[in-house]
Amino acid sequence: MNATEIIRASLKRELSANPSLSVNAWALQSGVSEGGLRDFLKGRAKSITITQLEKLAISVGKKITDFLPGGIPLVGKVGAGSEVFPFDDAPYDEVDMPTAGCPTDAVAVEVEGDSMFPDYWPGDILIYRRDMPFDRNACLYQDCIVRVHGGPTLIKRVKPGSRPDVLTLESINAPPRIDQRIEWAAPVMFHDKSRRKPAS
Repeated sequence: MNATEIIRASLKRELSANPSLSVNAWALQSGVSEGGLRDFLKGRAKSITITQLEKLAISVGKKITDFLPGGIPLVGKVGAGSEVFPFDDAPYDEVDMPTAGCPTDAVAVEVEGDSMFPDYWPGDILIYRRDMPFDRNACLYQDCIVRVHGGPTLIKRVKPGSRPDVLTLESINAPPRIDQRIEWAAPVMFHDKSRRKPAS
């Protein structure tokens, strides 16, 4: 079975294991479209989004990884110069688990743009821990996935700003973003170069 088929089977098992849970009730308590969920379960819809899958998992007290086939969710693109926002509403995709001990909250993003070239190329896959609380000190002087306050999600080298509430985000091939307010940051745990695209 492919990843989508495994997810579909996992959702069906959850329904079978809980007699009080119907498709209608699960859709209602998770905030997911009943028609969309029913179509996916019956195979009429070929994909489910990451956001929908997370909502379904949370509503029954589980994690998204409980319904996944063992890979790491590919949750979006990260800008290396490009103004890229996460695509959490895209159809589910995954990358291979790099190590057996990879944390269950690990997710992956694909690099877009060339401001961090040659360290990071378009198409490279970066894995990080999305659900970890932001630890400023752990991010300093590290390559991190950074979500700028009210802005894009980037791959940048994090350095101190002029005040404790801001950070400087350094690139290799572009001017630094000085004194940025950020919502959150997490160090890159793993860098997969197998999908990288040729340099333009």
